[in-house]
Amino acid sequence: MSAGEADGYVGPDLSFRGKLSGRGDVRIEGRFKGDVDIDGVLTVGAFAHVRAEIKAVSVSVAGKIVGNVRARTLVEVHAGGNIDGHVIAPKIMVDHGGRILGSSQPENFASEKSFETPLPVAPNVRKIKARFRVNK
Repeated sequence: MSAGEADGYVGPDLSFRGKLSGRGDVRIEGRFKGDVDIDGVLTVGAFAHVRAEIKAVSVSVAGKIVGNVRARTLVEVHAGGNIDGHVIAPKIMVDHGGRILGSSQPENFASEKSFETPLPVAPNVRKIKARFRVNK
């Protein structure tokens, strides 16, 4: 989705604070802090930094999100994308180089009630180093 295809757009040189809600697709390339509740696709660009509680139809992340993410259909974390928080969606896809630091739970949002259930605060998770050996 390009900026021209999005109904709402926060450009790379912009910083926005508040509540973003409504119908339509939104692309964030800059900085956003607040809440996002949209009936559409949220796209977080590669250099974007979003600190928010997010609810959307689907979420595509190439930048950074700090906060919990709920999607009705899909959450995609692309290479270089980061989510520091809980993720709930029927489908969760993480590309090589993408990261979710928190819990991820595939869940079907058949009812509005399950979509509205509050999530715990995004976790304080310490990083651990793991080594893997592949036997040939």
